[in-house]
Amino acid sequence: MIGVWLLAITACGHTPKYKLDTVQAMTTPSQYGYLRVAVAFTGKKNAATWWGIGKINNLGAAKMVAEHFKKTKIFRDAEAVDEKYADLSVAHQAELKARGFDAIFIGEIKQYEGRKELKPGAKVLAGAGIVIGYIGAIAGGVGALIGYVMIVVAISTKGDITGNAAMEVEIKNIEDYSVIWQGQSSGIINQKAVTTTEARGEAFKEAVNNIIERMNERPSDKPPAEAEKEKEGVEAVEPEPLGFAAIEKETKDVDQPTPEKKEEKVASLPKTDKPAKSVERKEPVSSIFDELRLPAYNINRRVASSSPQIMALPGRWQGVWDRSGVAVAFIIQKIEGKKVDIIHAWGFWGSRKEKPPGHRRISGELISGPEPVIKFEQSGVQYTLTLAGEKLIGSREQKNTATNRIEMKKVE
Repeated sequence: MIGVWLLAITACGHTPKYKLDTVQAMTTPSQYGYLRVAVAFTGKKNAATWWGIGKINNLGAAKMVAEHFKKTKIFRDAEAVDEKYADLSVAHQAELKARGFDAIFIGEIKQYEGRKELKPGAKVLAGAGIVIGYIGAIAGGVGALIGYVMIVVAISTKGDITGNAAMEVEIKNIEDYSVIWQGQSSGIINQKAVTTTEARGEAFKEAVNNIIERMNERPSDKPPAEAEKEKEGVEAVEPEPLGFAAIEKETKDVDQPTPEKKEEKVASLPKTDKPAKSVERKEPVSSIFDELRLPAYNINRRVASSSPQIMALPGRWQGVWDRSGVAVAFIIQKIEGKKVDIIHAWGFWGSRKEKPPGHRRISGELISGPEPVIKFEQSGVQYTLTLAGEKLIGSREQKNTATNRIEMKKVE
């Protein structure tokens, strides 16, 4: 019986499930708000180990993403369709046009799984349980039940849960088959207070959020390197003057004094031995934090605590790592008991700042005190955030690597 049950887990299709109540509508009008889009997912998700995920339910994934699109209002409307329409044959094209669709969103899921990091002892116990379960299912007797109990005990032990999701996307115009947008997207979360089902769902949600964010990226939102590429070959236009330059422009052609008037004006000025003060002209500069790519988010400032320090934690904190010079933002979204929901966003990084900005949703642990501390681990790196007065002091520690430190101010 257990053997049949285990096989069923890897064989059946799964539908991504996650909460849409935290998804926000577009803050600015969408570039694709005129489109009514059909949503289809293709391909069969690779059958992973039984505690990960079997085959993805393509229609279920399409329905979830269509609801996500409606919530964000990235398109005028979105509706899930069967995966057969993804080939956009002449017959399917005609049918979709007749149903009032302007474009089709075609997604292929490459990864969709939630995994629990078991301790070595739990892994041995789970492995033995699988073997005993299968033998018991074939031979009969209580072996199957014993194997089942061993597996349940193993997976109920404490351990981090990681959710991973990745997909390739193409959006085509139904009328002429032209590609409106295409790209890849992924999502990953690492939390303790979730199940593997919730973890893979939230990772899938993050991947869809990334698609929406990138689709609606305008030239002014793009990283400096991309913006510069777009400027190549375009005739330069003199910008409107700012500050002192604007004043000079306004007075250039207005009541310009003659040489005689200039001499009279100079003669009438009071004499002084003090040197004239020089005025420093500062040109406006863009902030390093403009390169951060933040997802849609909400901040819940209601905290069940009487500590003013803990109540001050929710919000958006920004700073620059002292060793790497990378801009970073930690958005403390919600505090519930000891659990803290955080968005970690970073700017361009790498030895030559050649790697693109990114962000990740994580879960941290709150340690109360006069100076409350939030701790979490991300990809083997230990992070500590400590509230010290009006500043949030952070550290990033990794084996065989010098500690990175940061001093952040609250900007939201």
